[in-house]
Amino acid sequence: MYQKQSALYAAVHNIFWRFGHQILSLIKHIMIASYIGLSSQLDIFYMALAIFGVLITSWAIVFDVLAIPKFVRLQVEKNFFEFNKLCMSLLIFTFIISILYTIIFFFFSDFISDLAIGFSKEKKLLLQESFLW
Repeated sequence: MYQKQSALYAAVHNIFWRFGHQILSLIKHIMIASYIGLSSQLDIFYMALAIFGVLITSWAIVFDVLAIPKFVRLQVEKNFFEFNKLCMSLLIFTFIISILYTIIFFFFSDFISDLAIGFSKEKKLLLQESFLW
């Protein structure tokens, strides 16, 4: 009746559905910001929040699907050396991803601001400057 699924299948399946959810959320924020926005600042806030959400949750899913079950297994097996090694690896991975996102938003904010379909040139410029803050 129920069969065990592989970790790779679970990761791909979960990434697909969560990424789809984030894309729909981004489209929702684009519609709010483009058509019903109350002010430029609110539009910029919604757009920056949506873009950050898509980028951050797309890699965080890997942690949910792959790392947590491995953490639990290593804890149950009392393999603390491997547990600590995995913790250090995830900490380093998270730090590198954070640095990478910082670089992307610092150097490519003009390209990212072009994702705001429906924004005027002034709003796109404000969004580009807001990413630095």
